[in-house]
Amino acid sequence: MPAADAAVLQGQKIDHDLGILHKLTDMTKQTIIALLAAILTLMPGMVSAKEKVVNYTEVKHYFHIKDTTLPYNKLITSQADFDKYFSPAAVMGKDGEPTKIDFRKKIVVAIALSETDRATEIKDLKVVDTGKGEYSEKNELHLRYTVNYGPRRSYVIEPMYLVAIDAKYRDYLVYDEGVVMQADESYSTDFRNMHYIGYNGHIDLSIDYPTAPGRLHNAVLDYESGLLRGASDFFTFEDSITTPGYAGVEADADKMFNYYIGQMTTNMKGMDKANGMPYRPCSMQYKILRTDETDRYLTLEANGYGYTGGAHGQSMSKGVTFNKATGKKAELVKKTVELQKLITSRLPKDLGENYTQDNPVPFPANDIFYKNGTIVFLYESDEIACHAAGQIMVTFYPAEIQKDLTEEGKILTEMN
Repeated sequence: MPAADAAVLQGQKIDHDLGILHKLTDMTKQTIIALLAAILTLMPGMVSAKEKVVNYTEVKHYFHIKDTTLPYNKLITSQADFDKYFSPAAVMGKDGEPTKIDFRKKIVVAIALSETDRATEIKDLKVVDTGKGEYSEKNELHLRYTVNYGPRRSYVIEPMYLVAIDAKYRDYLVYDEGVVMQADESYSTDFRNMHYIGYNGHIDLSIDYPTAPGRLHNAVLDYESGLLRGASDFFTFEDSITTPGYAGVEADADKMFNYYIGQMTTNMKGMDKANGMPYRPCSMQYKILRTDETDRYLTLEANGYGYTGGAHGQSMSKGVTFNKATGKKAELVKKTVELQKLITSRLPKDLGENYTQDNPVPFPANDIFYKNGTIVFLYESDEIACHAAGQIMVTFYPAEIQKDLTEEGKILTEMN
């Protein structure tokens, strides 16, 4: 840099106001502007020179019909298909009528996030025509937007955003590139939630954990580390190939969480590449959340769904109760044959041929946990019945199985 420029810079106070650019040399201006341009291209929603922003109109006042799964490609190209997934929900006042859509001229792009009990805003959407994709001869649309999560509420919503675009895009492939902003939430003095959505929206992870250092903090993070490791292993081709466990969960929960995000993304990309096409790429939704707590115990539940490109995906559900006094997983019941027979008596009737009082059902492979006044025995899909039967849950009030409770179980359920 010329000496004159150096002297000028030395006497200036550097701040973030771009108004100071006029004080710098033309060369310095060009350098800073180039750097800013490079940074801005990496921000959510930014568009490169080779891409084209697609105009859209927001489609308002509809709700997603429960138990219907939106098409993976996110494009809805006919009124009949639209009516399968959405129902009108008019509201009072000006512009309260549902948006009318002429599917001869328009198609709908649907963004729907996982259910949440937090105030949620989908904002700054850009629909971008990126031309032909890396894996396909088809042209692609990329959805770029941010998701802001707010405080928890007493009810659950499914955040949704619908837009109408020109019908000429009906044969495009659509990729979701939503980015979660401000996802961390300290919703009590001693607990925190971390939430991540990434890899074109195909990874959606959320965990709760206690912030105070100590045995409970370490035990919860160790448990969650194991679950996230298993979720990452879901996207490996051979059982012999496993994700290395994260070392150091006691020190930094953020690093542990981000480590498994990286491992899962790498594994998922490898499987997507091996599958050879982007039409049905891998995905994982997994949440490990606090669902019950007293001064004696803490219960977490993990619920997820993973898909690797086959005929169907796989649901995953687990629960665990921690004893706050010991900082360890609680052993709530004595695993006796008598208790097995009681569980068997409460199985759905169509499982009666498989398990009887003479051949009682085994205890679940998952941890037995305590939630909202009941002790829960949760069986995964395929564990004691066919996949179509789904997960099977059997519950008891502590008083019903008091003689089968451990001493720890009696203390935590207040049956002592």
